[in-house]
Amino acid sequence: TVRMTTSSVCTTPSPVTSNSLNYTVNPLPATPAISASGATTFCAGDSVTLTSDSATGNLWSSGQTTQSIIVFATDTVTVTYTDGNNCSSTSLETAVNVNPNPSVSISHNDVSCTGDLDGDATANALGGFSPYTYLWSNGATQSSINNLQSTIYSVTVTDANLCNANNSVTIGTTTSIV
Repeated sequence: TVRMTTSSVCTTPSPVTSNSLNYTVNPLPATPAISASGATTFCAGDSVTLTSDSATGNLWSSGQTTQSIIVFATDTVTVTYTDGNNCSSTSLETAVNVNPNPSVSISHNDVSCTGDLDGDATANALGGFSPYTYLWSNGATQSSINNLQSTIYSVTVTDANLCNANNSVTIGTTTSIV
């Protein structure tokens, strides 16, 4: 509490007046801290839950007023805590980064005759961040596989950020009439 007193004394014969004002100076609340339920950099389609260490009085930069929020997109997030005296304090920024997923297409050639092992397939990765790794359903780890029989093959492509994409192809039989 701060007490301020003012007085005025005039040279004329008037009484001395004194006014007192009482001010209460409230301390700022502690800066709120944000905790994350997992990594704040992740692949598209995932999310992270951010939680304020204050159970009430929260206002997130997104406009939400709950203790926790779920973030799905790239953003820089803060939370402002306001106490019962209407004093507020804002957290440090928390950066959330969402990496794009790659996509994968497959080109292929069917086997020439039933029972032959001369089919092939090539996975073509796009987007995300290179380099890419490949894992085919037959265990192969190259972008192209060959000496294939007639069946379904699937591939998972993983980029440098560990984001992935899946696709599959059916290797059929080319039928020709002789």
